[in-house]
Amino acid sequence: MNWVVMLTSPAGDSFYGEATDRDGFRYRCKTPEEAEVFQTKLDAEASFDHFRKMRVLQGYQLEAVEVKGRLEQ
Repeated sequence: MNWVVMLTSPAGDSFYGEATDRDGFRYRCKTPEEAEVFQTKLDAEASFDHFRKMRVLQGYQLEAVEVKGRLEQ
């Protein structure tokens, strides 16, 4: 199974979590194809703290969601 992090803004807009950049930050993207893919739900959930460190993402709801099909890792 493949898992990604879905971020829901306070306004209800959905985004997906990108991989950590070279400075150690995580951002959001529009599609699951652009998101970092995790092997397990626990691995995806373990990344939540990195998103919560981003001031612009505070207030977003985070959820690990299974993605259908195969995404590149």
